[in-house]
Amino acid sequence: EVKPLIGGPVRNFYFSPSGAHLVTHERWVKDAGANVGVWETRTGELKMSFVLKKMTEMTWPPLKWTSAETHCCRMVTDGVQILPGDLARGEREGKLPAAGIMAFEVAPRGVGCDPPHLAVCIAESRGAPARCQ
Repeated sequence: EVKPLIGGPVRNFYFSPSGAHLVTHERWVKDAGANVGVWETRTGELKMSFVLKKMTEMTWPPLKWTSAETHCCRMVTDGVQILPGDLARGEREGKLPAAGIMAFEVAPRGVGCDPPHLAVCIAESRGAPARCQ
């Protein structure tokens, strides 16, 4: 059983590619704490949680795994945070800086333990057109 983080109800959810993790989303409420939780499906343990103030088509899902779940990526204010696929606490793999990021996608297949390939969409700014890298 997965309990609500801030009182529920859970509004959105999805499984990681292999089903090892369940991601839940509750409506953001100021000062209520994290409203997105990542749960290990085998044990029901909360692996990580964070705040997602505004959910749109561009920000959902907030975490994206490689197809083999070797890496997990999360969009942050100025880039993409790259985490180990099992979300081991205290282990960060790195960050891809991308000022003005509005969306990203992870390539469906990676080779072994190599870092994932990412496509990043940067918003238009000061007359410069939006672009994908």
